[in-house]
Amino acid sequence: MKKRMLSILLVFCMIFSMMPVSASAAAGPTELIQISWDTQEKLGLSTSDVQRYWGYYAIRNAAELFAYGEFLSGTYDPVNAILLHDIFLEAGTQWTPLCMNDGGIFDGNGYAIKNLNIQTTNNNVGLFGYLRQATVKNLTISGGMVTAGAYVGGLVGFCSASTVEDCYVDLVVYSPSGSKVGGVAGYTTGESTITRCANYGHITGRASSSIFGGIVGQGTGSKTNYITYCYNRGPVTPHGASSGCIAGGIVGYTGTSVYQVNNCYNAAPVTSIGISGTITSYM
Repeated sequence: MKKRMLSILLVFCMIFSMMPVSASAAAGPTELIQISWDTQEKLGLSTSDVQRYWGYYAIRNAAELFAYGEFLSGTYDPVNAILLHDIFLEAGTQWTPLCMNDGGIFDGNGYAIKNLNIQTTNNNVGLFGYLRQATVKNLTISGGMVTAGAYVGGLVGFCSASTVEDCYVDLVVYSPSGSKVGGVAGYTTGESTITRCANYGHITGRASSSIFGGIVGQGTGSKTNYITYCYNRGPVTPHGASSGCIAGGIVGYTGTSVYQVNNCYNAAPVTSIGISGTITSYM
């Protein structure tokens, strides 16, 4: 009887060993690679690239981008990363916003993240939910839709004392119930700078007292915020809102805060039941 049971177990073991294993299970967790002389050949980098981006985490595909997000969620230290390829997020992929809480650089290196889709009622939402004393540059976000509550941007939801430069956004940004909605950033504060950036996507939403902007939804704070050499070519058209709705081609609202908008232009329709303006609605 024991021999018979042993034979049956052996047969089952043989059958299971022949069954295919899923790619995700076989691959295991994705490990990020830091740029160094040891990884130069594997990453296909030049000597000057290694010298320039020494210690940066290399991001070559969607799996590594998600791994980078998980890594950020577990640290408050500055983390630098660089894209080495365009990244396409598969249909049905729900993105969890990245958070750079205490410095660091994310360099898009001229590449694009495509098909970014987020659907949530949370606040502080975009490719990056929150930036603090960080820099994002040389990045394109193309295709997809971001739907969230308040502090919503195509690139970053809440931008504090940070710099965004040479970035381009082309996707729908929509807030059905919140405020502070922008093509690049939903909200800026603490001497943040948005420079040489552009929005091509549709900025819209439905709320009783919302604030919408082609580049930035709202900017406030005691320190000067800057928007320079930016342009908007995406329609800013909140709908179904009351007279409390505010919309601007570049920035929706700055209130009494110190805010500088220089060398910017809007080339798209801006409409609102409340206050609207081609550059800023209220400043």
